[in-house]
Amino acid sequence: MKMLENEKSIAFAKDAADKESSEQISSKSLLVSDKEREFYTPISELVNHDIQTDKPKKINLTLDNMLLASKVLSIYKNERILDLSKYPGPVKNYVARVIKNGDIDGELKRLNIQTTAKIFQENSNSTTKKVFLLYSHEDNNLKKWVTKFSKDLEDKSIQTILDVKDLALGEPLSHFVEQSIKNCDYIIVICTPYYKEKADNRTGGVSYENSIIRDYIDSNQKIIIPVLARGTWDESIPTWALGIHGVDMSTKESYMVGIEKLKATITE
Repeated sequence: MKMLENEKSIAFAKDAADKESSEQISSKSLLVSDKEREFYTPISELVNHDIQTDKPKKINLTLDNMLLASKVLSIYKNERILDLSKYPGPVKNYVARVIKNGDIDGELKRLNIQTTAKIFQENSNSTTKKVFLLYSHEDNNLKKWVTKFSKDLEDKSIQTILDVKDLALGEPLSHFVEQSIKNCDYIIVICTPYYKEKADNRTGGVSYENSIIRDYIDSNQKIIIPVLARGTWDESIPTWALGIHGVDMSTKESYMVGIEKLKATITE
């Protein structure tokens, strides 16, 4: 790699006409002064940890970074010189890898397809129904059940709001509950005998959640769906929810049927 002193810019290039190995960077390489050199990392070092492994490390890009990477690669394609130091880490590593591998045109085409798909997906997500899941923290088995339930709904294109994945560090639980109920389209109440006991006796966090829910029931602002996870309906549904039609998902057989019923109701 040829280094030129006293230059103000950093550049990476690959000589397309050169028949050297694709593992090498061309003679137009890194242009950087001695003072600047310590702040930059050559392409060969940026991609080294990926090139040497059988399974290259995947670089995940956000939509904004995908658009930026496409722009950066287009600049490099036209000018054969590039300052990577000013770009975000994921973009810098991604572009460095593409330049190293040499298939810039192919990667630009793939980026265009992926970017279009990402934009379509994000636009579609804007109309996705949001469901807030309420449950009692009674034991780890129920937490695992609720987590799986949340994932299964997500797989059916239903966005779930769940404390174990959405409650921010330092955020008061009361604020999380209030905002989640306010911003969701549906409220699913996971019914168990323990949940009913807490709700009916108005104790713990369940009591606070239920007091907010009842306000929405009275004003018909939210659709509430009881889901039976344990026991029978008589044993598990809170008194305030009596008369609201729910879904029995307390057995393996009824669980899968219940998922499909919820999908049909929420995504219709």
